[in-house]
Amino acid sequence: MYDRLKEELPRILEIVEQVPEPFKLRCFELLFSHLLESAERPRPEEPSPTPPGGPTEFYLPSAVPAAPAGSPPPIPAKVRAYLRRHDITEVQLRRVVMIEGAEAHFIREPHDVPNAVGQIQWALLLALRNALTGTSGALEVDPEAVRSICIEKGLYDRNNFAANFKRNAELFRGEMVSQGESRPLSDEGERRLADIIRGLAGPE
Repeated sequence: MYDRLKEELPRILEIVEQVPEPFKLRCFELLFSHLLESAERPRPEEPSPTPPGGPTEFYLPSAVPAAPAGSPPPIPAKVRAYLRRHDITEVQLRRVVMIEGAEAHFIREPHDVPNAVGQIQWALLLALRNALTGTSGALEVDPEAVRSICIEKGLYDRNNFAANFKRNAELFRGEMVSQGESRPLSDEGERRLADIIRGLAGPE
């Protein structure tokens, strides 16, 4: 166990160095906790060099080797395809959002923006979070989830919340209404989200 910790710790420190200062400690705690859990689990057994039944029989090993401890969680295939379509690198994505198991936490967020702008930016970012953590991998967003986070971030304008969605209807497939269904992003919404990710990630 000690050897595995010693082996993977430099990689964790390398990842933490890329995170903004206010989030370094939390990032280290999450990654190191994940590393400890992985180190305590026994390594998967190596498959037999000679498959049972001879070389002509197909054989599946009883255990699939896990990803190296401390390595970043994989990005869902649909999100990788989205990143590729819009020329966004994985490094840029991970500067904006940290993926931890079935959760995604924003490291960099919209700030110093008007309420109307912040509402739309958070709507698109929540679609990204849903794609990273949901089972379908779809870029879609629930209007009530946008309302909640706008209230949390001090960006909620009750009188103009619904009207702002109508002014930006081209970003979503279907009308975004209060208490309504989640809506996927349109092609224009995906392009706008890509601009937000690049803006928050900063220069390479």
